[in-house]
Amino acid sequence: MKEEIEALQVEIKSLSGEQNVLKTKLTLLDKRLTKLSSVILADTTHKNNVDQIWAALVLVTGLSEKKIKESSRERNVVEARQVASAIIRHNTDLSLEQIGKLICRKPMNHATVLHGVKQVENALDLHIKNGVVTPIAKIYNKCRQVLDARNF
Repeated sequence: MKEEIEALQVEIKSLSGEQNVLKTKLTLLDKRLTKLSSVILADTTHKNNVDQIWAALVLVTGLSEKKIKESSRERNVVEARQVASAIIRHNTDLSLEQIGKLICRKPMNHATVLHGVKQVENALDLHIKNGVVTPIAKIYNKCRQVLDARNF
């Protein structure tokens, strides 16, 4: 009888140890699931934000998204891409490289995206400080108005 009790106690300890291992594994799986869910949610949020930005830009410029994404050097197309770069940069946490891939069919490198963002920021500074309204500032301000009206 004593041997049976000791055997049961050993089995209970073994099961208890297995339970701890399972708890640890479940905790790790839960953490991975939570992290993956947040990544998926962030990707979805970025996509929704970028889609809204494109819609506003198309509405304001009269250019199609396809036209804006072409590697054209036409001034109005370049300015639209620069405004898109700035708005996406200011409203998401996407990297410059990721933004470049979104903006142009032939992905722009990070330096080109940064240049576009700075062009927009300089145009806005010029508008604020000197009252000079450049085409880039007009596009940016109109896009912001459209996005704000849509509770972006």
